Formats: sequence, structure tokens, C-alpha cells
Amino acid sequence: MIVTDTETGEQIQATPVRMRKKDKGSKERSWHFTTGEGKKIYITEKAVRASAKRKEMKERPPGELRKRNNVEATIFQLSFPLRNAKTRYRGLYKQQAWATCRCLWINLVRIVNFTEREDQRVPQMA
Repeated sequence: MIVTDTETGEQIQATPVRMRKKDKGSKERSWHFTTGEGKKIYITEKAVRASAKRKEMKERPPGELRKRNNVEATIFQLSFPLRNAKTRYRGLYKQQAWATCRCLWINLVRIVNFTEREDQRVPQMA
């Protein structure tokens, strides 16, 4: 496996690490490489996946990031009135109906607030 040093930008060949006795049951592989200063650095598959995810998030356009933030905010608003993560309704149909109505209400309030802001921004022609 070839890794790139983030500080210097050089590419280094990483070698697989032998499993220790306590890690024998683990299915996750790990590697190590030596820096120019002679320091050994160990990386795992989890660290590689996290790095790939960070790189993917950096490459996303700002518009897509805003959509994700809005979705997360809507989910928060949906779960805000719940006590102990429980609704007041019994039965799957009643739960779904409540969640649908709550989502409609949240989005209608957001649309109204957005249109009011747009009306304030646009100068009125007389």
C-alpha cells in the first residue's frame, strides 16, 4: 500500500503489520511506514476509510452541503418535541401520520420564512 505524507507530500510504501496475539481475532488490517525522521507510524483500515470520507466531503459543492445541513435540521426539529424518544401515539399508522404532519408543518414554516426574507430583499417597484 502506498501512503502520502500530508506534511511533506511524499509517497511512502507502507508494509503490513503482523497481528499481535490480542489482535488475532480482529479482521481489520493495519500497516506501518517510516517517516524521514525514522519515526514509525501505524495506520488501520478505519483510518484509511476516515481519510477517504474527509476527502470526499471536501470535494462536495457548497450547495450540496447546505442541503445536508437542512435535512439534519429538519430531523432535529422532528424529534425535538419527543420525550424520552417516544411519541404520544400508539400504532404504526398513527406514528407515520404524526411524523408526516410534523414534517409538513416544519417545511411549511420554512417556506413561509424564506418567502418573507425574499420579499424583504427584493426592492418594490412603484
